[in-house]
Amino acid sequence: MDSFIQKLVDKHKCTHEAPTTPEISIWLMSVMSLLFPEVTDKRHTSPEDIKNALIQIESGLRDLLYRTAHCIPEKCETAADSFIAGLSAIYDDLLLDLEAFMHCDPAARSTYEVVRSYPGFFAIFTYRIAHQLQKSDVPLIPRILGEYAHSKTGIDIHPSATIGKSFLSITGQALSSGKPL
Repeated sequence: MDSFIQKLVDKHKCTHEAPTTPEISIWLMSVMSLLFPEVTDKRHTSPEDIKNALIQIESGLRDLLYRTAHCIPEKCETAADSFIAGLSAIYDDLLLDLEAFMHCDPAARSTYEVVRSYPGFFAIFTYRIAHQLQKSDVPLIPRILGEYAHSKTGIDIHPSATIGKSFLSITGQALSSGKPL
């Protein structure tokens, strides 16, 4: 039993690869709350509020990156800058995804409903965030984001997958989009 305990102690001493999944998911939800106020009771009612929220998102991402092993400081800075710079394009793609849900799913009554209750939208939202980080060669966090969405939705989209605009998944049953070879 002593050797087992020592193995666990040794494992705990050297396991600091990345922030926890709950920490990463809190950051993800801060991004979602900014882009889609449907998911929160917090409202940003002025340009200054939006700018401050973007600063907090960027700061939160930098913190996650610096606490991720194998993330070189210069790359952490570049990745955070690239993420914020690309957020407008991600948002535009997500709006097209919402349009696809509205046009292709006869049960979808409103974009509010899709954002709040469709697992497919949460999966594609998470994919688009993770994919942007993956393009900046961020280690581990994009994969953790993908697995977080997979655990919540049943939809597995690898952050390296290439998905075009106006994507939708109405049901997550057995949907998996893998890393391109």
